[in-house]
Amino acid sequence: MADADSSSNTLLADFDFPPFDRVEPAHVRPGIRALLARLEGELEELEKGVEPAWECLVHPLERIVDRLDIV
Repeated sequence: MADADSSSNTLLADFDFPPFDRVEPAHVRPGIRALLARLEGELEELEKGVEPAWECLVHPLERIVDRLDIV
C-alpha cells in the first residue's frame, strides 16, 4: 500500500467531522499511522514544557485526544 502524504490523504486534513465521502481505503493505514506519529510528537513536546496549570496542560491534551476521537 502506498503512503499518502497530507496533501492527498483526507484523514490528515483538519476537520470537525470526517469527510467520509472523500476517504479512500488507501488513506486509512498511512493516515492513522501519520496521525499517531504527529500526535505522539505533540504529546512529547507537551511533556517537555508543561507547567502545572490547567490551561497549559489540559487544553492541549484535550486537543490531542479530541483529534484521535474524530478519526
